[in-house]
Amino acid sequence: MIRVLLLLLLTITNAIAQPITLRIVTEDFPPFQYVRNGKMEGPMYEIMQRVCKEASIDCFIEVKPWKDALESAENGYADVIFSVLLESDEHKDKFELSQPIVDTAYGFFTTIRNKWYFNSVEDLKGLKVGTYGPSGTSIVSEQLFKSYKSDMNRPYLYVENTVPEALQNLIIGKYGKNGVVILNKDVGNYQLKLKRVVGLKFAGDIKHASYGFGFSKKSQHLAEVSRLTTALSRLRQRGVIDSILREYDLSSSNFIK
Repeated sequence: MIRVLLLLLLTITNAIAQPITLRIVTEDFPPFQYVRNGKMEGPMYEIMQRVCKEASIDCFIEVKPWKDALESAENGYADVIFSVLLESDEHKDKFELSQPIVDTAYGFFTTIRNKWYFNSVEDLKGLKVGTYGPSGTSIVSEQLFKSYKSDMNRPYLYVENTVPEALQNLIIGKYGKNGVVILNKDVGNYQLKLKRVVGLKFAGDIKHASYGFGFSKKSQHLAEVSRLTTALSRLRQRGVIDSILREYDLSSSNFIK
């Protein structure tokens, strides 16, 4: 009996002493976070690392296709996901969302020869439009298309698997000579610069938005997740978040919790 009690006590002690590692998922989504030479880099990745260090929590960050990352975090297999579009109602249902981290915008890209420019939803009349998803970008695109009320000459939305695929299809004419793509403005400009793409241009804002972190409501480590949110606020108040974003020439959200 004493031996059984000692074994039970040892098991409990080991369980208590076992450090918890939070699982964090993300996608390759430059310029916010990206894989370069086999290593994860970018401002949102750096911020996430600093948050984990500030909270004294071990974190394992895994890069996955966005669809798989989203599913993992929604089901609680992952504790945190980034970068998340904070204005999405879908995300609010599944995650406790962080304070806004980085300001950005969604808009249109098209070919230089196309004189089209977006001013209102009526400008989409009859257009073939590319985007990529599932993603915050496809959410914004679908919301915009829902606001197109006329049944005449309705625009058509193509949802591609990646941003480069959407841009490539625009270049080769999949969306027609007047085709356009909807992308995050920072992401689109980064891709054009990275790939040294010529012949494309920005063609108007749709909406401004902000990215942050999503903390899974189904996480099995809610106490540790709460420590992350506290650490994030401390880093923001000390100016660490703003400093990291400035290094990447990105706009910091002014909101402080």
